[in-house]
Formats: sequence, C-alpha cells, structure tokens
Amino acid sequence: LITETAHLAWKLRCERVIENEVKNFSETEVRNRWRHALLLRAQYDVALTDKLRYEKKAISKKIVEATWSKVLRTEGENYLTRDWMSRSVGLVGIRAG
Repeated sequence: LITETAHLAWKLRCERVIENEVKNFSETEVRNRWRHALLLRAQYDVALTDKLRYEKKAISKKIVEATWSKVLRTEGENYLTRDWMSRSVGLVGIRAG
C-alpha cells in the first residue's frame, strides 16, 4: 500500500508540474486514481497465485486474500466479487466518485 501510494503521489506530481501547468487535481480524481492503482496491484497479486504457471514461485492465495480482502472493502463499498480469488478477473470496476 505504501509503495503504491508513494508511486501515485510521484506520478501525480510529475503530471501536475510537467503536463498540467501546475494545475491541481481534484480530490475525487486523486481518490479514483488511488483506488484504481490498488485494484491493479490486487489483480497482479491474484494472477501470481497461479500454481500451474508459476509453480513454486506462486504466491499463496491465503496471503493474497489476507492482504487485499479488507483493503478492497473500504469506505462502505465492496470491490470484490464473491469468488474473486478463483477468477482471473474477479475485481469489480470502480465507480467515478
């Protein structure tokens, strides 16, 4: 979480200074981009649980679920489907805020 948040902060700063002529981002845009970054990371981690593909290097499903299940159920919204760990794309899209 810390790494993803720090990377997003760096990206937003670069965009603001270089591309947007120092125009600030709205709180909603920052929140949506942060959620999107976390959802992508969770999807990567779920993909890395594939034992057929990664064999001994595969991440334990229990670790991924323990890491992400509470994080993706924040602010009264649930971004997980019932079987999110068993599907290749089990995360629900983000609503604009």
